[in-house]
Amino acid sequence: MALDPGAQWAVNLTEGGYDNHCRSPDELQNVKKLGFAWRRILAATATRAPAAAFEIGCGGAEQMATLALNGFGVTGIDVSPDVLARARAYLSEIETVLGKPLSAELICQDFFSFETDRRFRLVYHFGVAEHYLHAQDRTRFWAKAVRLAEPGGWIVSVVPCGRHLMRARMRAEELCGYQGRLAEIDYSAAVHRSEFEAAGLRDIRVLPHAYFFFLGGHPNSAVRALYRPAFAAGNALLPWLPLPAGLKERFAHTLIVVGRKPA
Repeated sequence: MALDPGAQWAVNLTEGGYDNHCRSPDELQNVKKLGFAWRRILAATATRAPAAAFEIGCGGAEQMATLALNGFGVTGIDVSPDVLARARAYLSEIETVLGKPLSAELICQDFFSFETDRRFRLVYHFGVAEHYLHAQDRTRFWAKAVRLAEPGGWIVSVVPCGRHLMRARMRAEELCGYQGRLAEIDYSAAVHRSEFEAAGLRDIRVLPHAYFFFLGGHPNSAVRALYRPAFAAGNALLPWLPLPAGLKERFAHTLIVVGRKPA
């Protein structure tokens, strides 16, 4: 019998992966810097610190660390004790350089069995939901996420775009780090929106993101040479240009999807 995604990650990540470090003030500033994805998420959800956030599948605590350094109270859950040991070490390094504790809590447990009375302004994941191949499992996933959100809070999903120009080739030829990765569904904006609607979320927005990032993994060196200028120009211009949503999907490596729990 195949393992579910959480259990499979626990097996795959017993050794290696998620080894983040922060050992100097310069590295601390890099960790604190909000990337474009988080700037878009916080703008789309009008969320500000010190809001409480919950990360599903927090891995090495990379996202948690950035939010905590920006004043958010963050809780993360992951099924792998080995990965969370690295996350704790990473957060400890940050606290040493910072000179004070972070508002960050790590929980080692399966997401579906986790229960708490606490509720969160943001419940988010980066690259987790797409590994649940069966629709009924994703229905459970979103329902649990919605239960954890406070009334009026937001569910945030960041997944690979299943419709970009290189997607089929990337998977078939195991490009862009796909060697040995878990299977995943091809999320389109329409499919993801329909799942959020079925979960009862409102004010749903789908933000195509990381335009042309996939070019960095192209096997042709001439195409790879286009990656940096295309990525820079695409992410500076395409989010704001009034192009058809379907066309933007074809150029986006990632989809950011947000939806609000009814108040």
